[in-house]
Amino acid sequence: MTLLHVRTHHLRRRACTGAAASRFDVAATLARAELPDPAGLWFIDRIDVHAAGSADLGADAAGDLLARQIARAVQRVVDGGPHQDGVRWFPDRAAYLAQWLTDLGAGRTSERWEYSHLSELPFSPAVRERAAAEPASVLAALRSLPAGELDLMIDRLDPADAAAVVQAICSGTGLLGSGRLADIAADLQAQARLPRDPRRATLAIVVHSGEPAPSPADAATARDLAVLARALRECDPALRPRLAAAVRAADARDLAALGHEQFAVVLARWSGPDRDAALAALVPDTEPGADPEHTRLGGLFLLLPLLAELPLAQACAGWPAVDDVVPEQLVAALTLGAALGVGTAVLADPWARLALALPPAVETAVVAWSRAVTTEHADGFTAALAPLVQHRELATAGDLAEPSLLLDPPLAVDAAEAVRVAAGLLLRELSHRLPGMALAGVDHLRRNALALDARVDADETAIRVELGSAPLQVLLSLTGMNRRRFTLPATGDRPWVLTSRS
Repeated sequence: MTLLHVRTHHLRRRACTGAAASRFDVAATLARAELPDPAGLWFIDRIDVHAAGSADLGADAAGDLLARQIARAVQRVVDGGPHQDGVRWFPDRAAYLAQWLTDLGAGRTSERWEYSHLSELPFSPAVRERAAAEPASVLAALRSLPAGELDLMIDRLDPADAAAVVQAICSGTGLLGSGRLADIAADLQAQARLPRDPRRATLAIVVHSGEPAPSPADAATARDLAVLARALRECDPALRPRLAAAVRAADARDLAALGHEQFAVVLARWSGPDRDAALAALVPDTEPGADPEHTRLGGLFLLLPLLAELPLAQACAGWPAVDDVVPEQLVAALTLGAALGVGTAVLADPWARLALALPPAVETAVVAWSRAVTTEHADGFTAALAPLVQHRELATAGDLAEPSLLLDPPLAVDAAEAVRVAAGLLLRELSHRLPGMALAGVDHLRRNALALDARVDADETAIRVELGSAPLQVLLSLTGMNRRRFTLPATGDRPWVLTSRS
């Protein structure tokens, strides 16, 4: 079925005799036009139609004549193909709305006539309104966007509007279960793609669910998992095992003692296997075995040689230590976590600890240590890095105000602010080595350069790292960043050898 929507029409009639021209209903004429039915969605900015007939034609005959000419004019445009001036073509409604979302986010919709019948509201309320009107098409459109664009769309939504979009698109009858949805949440979190706000995070989870139409029950489970993922991520690592145990047992008393009494009612509705599956996904065991080990944090191996170039020892002069761990080692690890978007969870990665000579127990001491970092310490740190901050234009890039680089909570604010400066510098060092990426945003760098996994095999002669593929794989290969050798003070003369998985 072809839909012809007329935005503006001009009807001019001329009679060659003294007879009065017939009057007829333009809308009724368009309704009975036998239009062609081509594949896809066609938008035609303008068609000119000429119809000639006897001046004494009645209204019905005149309408039929004009309807036939309109159909022929539309057919001529279709025959000319979609690449003509004043013609837009999309394979389906979802593709059209995906382009609309992209243009709306970039502020280009006012320049495009094909969107004239859609909302003129700002981005967030416009998406909410369109989701309410066309939930299935909006869901399909969101799923068709590239990962980076989808994440930007979700980040631009007001949290309340994100919740309204979830309510609109989750109208199916499926039931994915907490285990499957937890896997999705964990994958997004590992790629630094799970928003901090639970309402945006819920939308991200259900969009990635793969169900044609997620159900309201799926939406509720995704929301609970988003809140749980944030609580586990922002929890003091020393208390994380206790929180995980309380979640596993649905222990209302211990949950309340940890400040998460709201979970008790939710978790009481989940079965034991569902709670176990959620925790297995959100709190994975990352300790290495003797065999080559897999890690989701492949991006850290791209950052390690750049991190070694930062003068962290000088910047951390006078900072408190943690047992035998000097402060610059701990700041280096937290800098990696902030840059990758995984926070203090980087301390659970065995390869990050190996690279920086950190003991496993350091994860449980980091929050208490951060409270010993004073404003004076943080100011001295920032002053020591000030020349690099100016050189790499962190203010211009927005890194000094980037909230996702601030590990607060769980870190105390002064330590968190210092780590944010170092993480911004680390990402700028990466961006300046990638052609055309000097001022790329933090999220863009994470999603396109650092979102890759790796397998690591360490022996007495070398630490061999086989990197997965990132969206910007071509740039990484051109610069040789994913194929290099380097050494680190913590591992002495034993080289780190990076290769790229073919």
